[in-house]
Amino acid sequence: MVDNGHAIPVSEIMEKIRKNQSLEDLKFDIYKNYLLSDIKEKFFMYRYLVEELAANQGKAVDLEFSGDKVLVECAQFSNFIDSSIHLFRNMVDHGIETEDERIEKAKPQRGKIKVEFKNNGESFLIKLTDDGRGIDPEIIRIKLLEKGLKSEKELNNIDDLDIIDMIFLPGFSTKEEVSDISGRGIGLDAVRFQVEKIGGTISVSSHVDQGTNFVIELPVIK
Repeated sequence: MVDNGHAIPVSEIMEKIRKNQSLEDLKFDIYKNYLLSDIKEKFFMYRYLVEELAANQGKAVDLEFSGDKVLVECAQFSNFIDSSIHLFRNMVDHGIETEDERIEKAKPQRGKIKVEFKNNGESFLIKLTDDGRGIDPEIIRIKLLEKGLKSEKELNNIDDLDIIDMIFLPGFSTKEEVSDISGRGIGLDAVRFQVEKIGGTISVSSHVDQGTNFVIELPVIK
């Protein structure tokens, strides 16, 4: 709480001590009302990142948040939340087209990224969706071979969904040039690492010129 700039007034604690019947009740009261917070709100900081990245690339992007309140001890998810920067960078840099491209495709001039939260009790889902250019599995195949991450033999008889999933491989990038935004071969692998580290899963699906979906399922750590 101190790290987040919060404190509990002593008078408030004294009142809770008076009202609660036992030490366990008091501990649960403090935990529920002060240590837990809505993880959705932690992602609001990425609005500024998306706006800045889009502006630097001649793109216009609206970022929308929706869904359930998911109360967790956010400190336990901090590494995952920090690594999620790569998801937003990926969607802006690789997903959303420039305004001119979108006009040519008869799409709305402004791209859209949606982040939806769903509370399932013992776990929760985060679904990130963009309406951009999507992921072409043939391009992924070519890049995997170029970078020596997979051989032709390894890629034989692998369906498109599994090929697209390989964007999470360490060292994978489709960018030709390295910039401060992407192309360094790091990013989505770090997201998967942090998700799996806390017992979660992440998957991706995509359709060319329709957009990309990332679905993350995480346990409610207690």
